[in-house]
Amino acid sequence: MPPILLGYFITMVDTNNQNTLDAEMNYNCAYNFPAIALTLGKSNWKYLSALYKKLAEDLSWRVRQTLAYSIHELAQILDTEYTQCDLVPIFESYIKDVDEVRIGIVANLSKFLLLLNSEHRRAFLPNLVCFLKMDNQRNWRFRNELGLQIIDFCHLFDDASIAEFIQPVVFTLAVDKVAEVRQTAIKSLSLILKQYKKTRNVELRKHFVNDCMRTFANNNKWFFRQL
Repeated sequence: MPPILLGYFITMVDTNNQNTLDAEMNYNCAYNFPAIALTLGKSNWKYLSALYKKLAEDLSWRVRQTLAYSIHELAQILDTEYTQCDLVPIFESYIKDVDEVRIGIVANLSKFLLLLNSEHRRAFLPNLVCFLKMDNQRNWRFRNELGLQIIDFCHLFDDASIAEFIQPVVFTLAVDKVAEVRQTAIKSLSLILKQYKKTRNVELRKHFVNDCMRTFANNNKWFFRQL
């Protein structure tokens, strides 16, 4: 990309968003950001990092949502150091954003976690429970997507991490009011049990079975007992 075009791209973002045209331009910049980053390569990230931070703090949730949906693509372009330094703080802030932004994080959660080192990956786990709190509790697809992502990233963590952070979230999803969410959670629970069997972790497997008995077998609702 010629330097003059890069200069135009960097300076066209207006963080005030008072003008409808400017707000739309910010959205378009956010939408095309991964393509620009890919064209320039990680060696030129220093020219884009400040702009990305501005867009990440944009007042419009549409701009932030676009970045949330593509943050894993940007992480693939950048190396681990840039990702953990510049993207992880934004990723963590979006976890507590409005649902329209958070769904972008949830939808590609496993892809982003895969690109982190084990230390940063485990540091994320205490935040997993935050996804159970939503602005609109009727948005069951959000919770179902979380269950699907857990299926994909569960294998990235050790038994202790699964038992402490992931398993409680999955059990919460397993007693959701919506049947599809419960069915997805059951698949996640099956994977967790397989993990404990694979590693021959007798103690965690015993606790897991006890939790299943308490949550399902001894439940006073028949559809939970069926699970």
